[in-house]
Parts: sequence; C-alpha cells; structure tokens
Amino acid sequence: MNNETDNNIAAPDLIGVDPLAWMSESEKQELANTDNTQAQDSNQQSIELMSVLTIRESEELMSLLKNTSQASHVVIDASQVEKLDAAAVQIIASYYKTASQEGATIQWKEPSSVLLDAFQILGLSEAIGIN
Repeated sequence: MNNETDNNIAAPDLIGVDPLAWMSESEKQELANTDNTQAQDSNQQSIELMSVLTIRESEELMSLLKNTSQASHVVIDASQVEKLDAAAVQIIASYYKTASQEGATIQWKEPSSVLLDAFQILGLSEAIGIN
C-alpha cells in the first residue's frame, strides 16, 4: 500500500457515539443520581471507637477523631465501647463541640450502654447529641 491509500482508509467515526446507548433513559438518570450522591457523601466519614477508652488510649482516640476534621458528616460507631474514663469523656465531648461549631454533623451509631451511662451520669448526654 502506498501512503495515499493509507490516508484514505476510513477509520470508524467514534465522535458522537454514546457509550451508554445500551441503557434506558431511566437507567441513565439513576446512574447520574448515584454519582451525585457519591459526590455529596465524599465528605462523610465513619469511625469505630475502641472497646477501651481510658487515659492510656487518649492519644489514639484524639488521632482517630482528628482524622475526621475535614468531614462534613461523621458517623461514630460506639457499639464496642466497654470501658471509658473521664479523660475519654472529655475528649469526645470536646471533639463533638468543636466539630459541631465547624459545621459538621455527628451521628452516633449504636452507642453502647456503657458510653450512654457515662455521659448521662456526668450530665453530658445533650452536649454530644445523645438524648
């Protein structure tokens, strides 16, 4: 083949081809909504509190909570908390207050009875949004 012939070979015209043509309009819309939801949820973070939260674990607890500083919505799984002391209560209450003031929403996921009792006894349930 010569160059002239090679230049005249028609390549498939891919411009204007819809890669989602096989999908129905409702499926395309659902996909678009899913993408938007994922973009909105990208500022959501979930964390799981350790089972023991005492002064010994305070640095680890603070680090765990600090890692959510850029999130607009934080889900805290406190279902595994079996023991906590005043240091942990103070760290959690301080975190909750600071994050709330910065516009984040905090959602508790299954807080353990130990955690609930500790904050209730100290009169801090409302301070961390647990009633």
